[in-house]
Amino acid sequence: MQVQNSFVNFQGIRLSLLGIILELIGRGAHKPGEIASRMSARQTTLSKVFQQLLEPNLIIKEIPFGKLEKDSKSTLYKLADPMLQFWFGVYSPHRSRWINYSKAEKEKLVYDHASKVFEFEIRKLIPESKRYWDSTVEFDCVYENKKKIIHVCEIKFKKLTSSEISTLQNVLKLKIQNLGKSSSAFKDRSIEATILSWTEFVKMLQA
Repeated sequence: MQVQNSFVNFQGIRLSLLGIILELIGRGAHKPGEIASRMSARQTTLSKVFQQLLEPNLIIKEIPFGKLEKDSKSTLYKLADPMLQFWFGVYSPHRSRWINYSKAEKEKLVYDHASKVFEFEIRKLIPESKRYWDSTVEFDCVYENKKKIIHVCEIKFKKLTSSEISTLQNVLKLKIQNLGKSSSAFKDRSIEATILSWTEFVKMLQA
């Protein structure tokens, strides 16, 4: 299906409707209602455009672990491709100021982008894994193994020492204990805290 590509004015610049939505998602507006609000549009008027962006895999729809696909209140839209993520999340918002940034500032922007891509690639390697979030907590990756044990994971884009892993596991266990009453996906389930770092990623690739 051809993507709708009408042109509108956005922040004084004539951009395509497609371009505006990708810009907004890249800059952190992931909820359909938030995207519509920033465009001064009704959410219902953008539903067809979201679908047209989903079909060629320009964006993906993200639903928390344990939630139904039709749960629109929990739906987030993300850019599907790391190149698009870099263009609209790093390059476009900072291009006019990039020359004035320090080396440390530039490196942080690139590292933060690489960390998000790393999380995405980890989840791709684990069948049926998803992120989880609610009003009280957020987990990088959640999946259920063959023994029906739910693994709640913290993903780190670095090699970790044994001490760092132990500290992260304790923090993760505390977050699990503090899951809100709305977290029905975890109710009466066996849950394990799992840390996934660069070392585990390499092992997954070699398996």
